[in-house]
Formats: sequence, C-alpha cells, structure tokens
Amino acid sequence: MSGVYSLTKEEIRHRLNPLNAGNRNLWQVSAGKLHTNFVFRDFITAMAFMQAVADIAEEMGHHPEWCNVYNRVSVNLITHSTGGISRLELDLAHHIDREHNKLSMHPHSKRAAQHD
Repeated sequence: MSGVYSLTKEEIRHRLNPLNAGNRNLWQVSAGKLHTNFVFRDFITAMAFMQAVADIAEEMGHHPEWCNVYNRVSVNLITHSTGGISRLELDLAHHIDREHNKLSMHPHSKRAAQHD
C-alpha cells in the first residue's frame, strides 16, 4: 500500500491513548501486532460482529487476523507489507470498537480481560 509505513513505538502509544480512553488496556501491542479480545453473549452475536467487521475490512482493503471460539473473538492487526503496525491498524481498530459498541448494548457482551 502506497504511503503506508510502520509507526514507531511512541507513535503507537500516542495513538492508542484515545482509542483506549476510558477503558483499561483494551488494545495493546502483543507480538508486534495490535491485539484485543472480545466476549459476546453467544455465538450468533460473535458471528454478527465478525460479519460487520469483515464488511468494513473489505471496504478498507485491510483485513484482521482473528479467531473465534463460541462467544469469544480474538483480534490481531498488522500491516504485513510493512511488517508492523501502521495507521491502518488504528483506523480498523476504531471501526472494530464501534461495531463492538453497537453489539455491547446486550448485557452479556463485554471486552475480555487481557492476559498477555
């Protein structure tokens, strides 16, 4: 992708602050990728979340690495062409949070505790 470059650790930290505002270490750097976990009330809600994010990712041309087990979704973001975290991860993370917030109106949907 033209004009896309890996951010420095300081740039990442600076850009994570507003993304995580009001929350406790929701997005973090793990193994060189932007990482978080979500827990939903059930499998169907987790799948609805993944489909909504997939539609956005397809429009952006930037796709997450993720894993689903029943009501849990683990998300990793990286720009493979740069080998690091770029502005694309922060943009996609913002969209992912927005989709999660739409579904978190349900009492059993929450962000999973981080265990890295």
